[in-house]
Amino acid sequence: MARVAFIQDIMVESIGYMSMAAVLKAQGHTVDVFYCDPFNQHVTLGEVQRFQPDIVGFSVLTPSVSFLLGIAHKVKQRTRALTIFGNIHTLLCPEIIEKPCVDMVCLWEGETVLPQVCAQLDAKMPYQHIKGLWAKENGQIIKNEMPADLVDLDALPFYDRDMYDKYSFFRHSEYLRISLGRGCPASCAFCHSSFLRQHYGGGRYVRKMSPERAIEEIRYQVKRRKKVKFIFFTDEIFWISKDWLRRFLKMYQENFTIPFSANFHFTSIEESDIKLFAEARVNNLIFAVESGDEHVRSSLLHKHVKDCDIFKVAEWMRAQKIAYVSSAMFGLPQMSFDAHVAQIDFYRRLKPAYVWTVFFQAYPGLELTQHPDIRSQAINQKEFAPTVHHDMSVKGKDAYQLENLKKVYFLCIAFPWMSGFLISLSKLRLPIIFDLLFMIHFSYYIYRFERVSFFQFLIHVKVFGINPLLCKVRTFFLSKKYHDQEMPYDK
Repeated sequence: MARVAFIQDIMVESIGYMSMAAVLKAQGHTVDVFYCDPFNQHVTLGEVQRFQPDIVGFSVLTPSVSFLLGIAHKVKQRTRALTIFGNIHTLLCPEIIEKPCVDMVCLWEGETVLPQVCAQLDAKMPYQHIKGLWAKENGQIIKNEMPADLVDLDALPFYDRDMYDKYSFFRHSEYLRISLGRGCPASCAFCHSSFLRQHYGGGRYVRKMSPERAIEEIRYQVKRRKKVKFIFFTDEIFWISKDWLRRFLKMYQENFTIPFSANFHFTSIEESDIKLFAEARVNNLIFAVESGDEHVRSSLLHKHVKDCDIFKVAEWMRAQKIAYVSSAMFGLPQMSFDAHVAQIDFYRRLKPAYVWTVFFQAYPGLELTQHPDIRSQAINQKEFAPTVHHDMSVKGKDAYQLENLKKVYFLCIAFPWMSGFLISLSKLRLPIIFDLLFMIHFSYYIYRFERVSFFQFLIHVKVFGINPLLCKVRTFFLSKKYHDQEMPYDK
């Protein structure tokens, strides 16, 4: 049977890896996952080499492309394994298969494609003509058509979380990350959801486990972890239909007392639904409003949610004593420093427990990336920042002021007496001070709302705070070394 290794560069359980591993293990294959710290690559590469994989899989997001290509290049040097790339960046840029270190790209759901590849390898038969796969054969790239069917979420085995237990970060975790569905019906200009729907054949891609199957999944994961104190549902939006939501919340209340968090969906929600959330012991919900300007939210971001609806739901939440977290996006076209300052009043009126701030990143395939202002101001860069918290990929005349303000925005909202000083300070070039202030309140968010242990908290600080800073330094020196040259894995 085949031996499959998954490699990732972030310290988060991959829902996709866990789902594919469950399917592969059910068929008798051996699967393991390897976290690769950017500054300890040799350790991971040694572990992968000892595992002796037949296939090494990479789940590729745009900020990770360069790093994962480098790892794939080293894997090819150390092993005889085939490499396969998947996830959103691969769907958008399947030509990544032209890289020498990439043998295959998966352009469909991995639970369908990867088991077929493994079966063909077991039978010592060609794998290059499987639907949903692009693969190399005798120096040529075989581009196969897509399958007709999507996986039945209710028929999949339970997520395989066991492979993560070798890492103490996961083994001793008291919270679970679980996905109950795939896709989002919205078409926000800053998100890939509309592209995914089109790629996978339309609205059918947006689907959920049945409430009964979802409860079974949660019960299985809670039972095997035994000390779960918090659940985070990672779905882009928690529910698609009100009927599903109401059935699920009632069943959850009957079966569990574990508090949970999820991404909120404003469409057609009623006050009685908020009460159901409270009865099901929701801890907090995430209001991804993105902007405090209704016109910007609707016309630019295509997020059609009115201020009055947001404030109405927030009032219902406060009445039920449910915490909610909001969001603000920086680096948007025509959103100046003063415009963001003006929106502080919106967030104060909203009264969220925390405001999650991010920089818009002009990733390929996004509708907003094609906006004229974005195209004219986007940095001509080969790599994106490893997180959306530290750097803008769009640089206007007041870029450094916006970068500063973004990092203290929550403090300006939460502490009005500090806002005047922080706003004035944001106009100065003091990046280290603002990075420090951001890490302080972001650490508060991680500790309070993600329910991590102290050990996990330190890892988060390293991954989201220290590593990005070190990557900046490394990228600076590498750019000088490889100026006007291709990186080693491109040769």
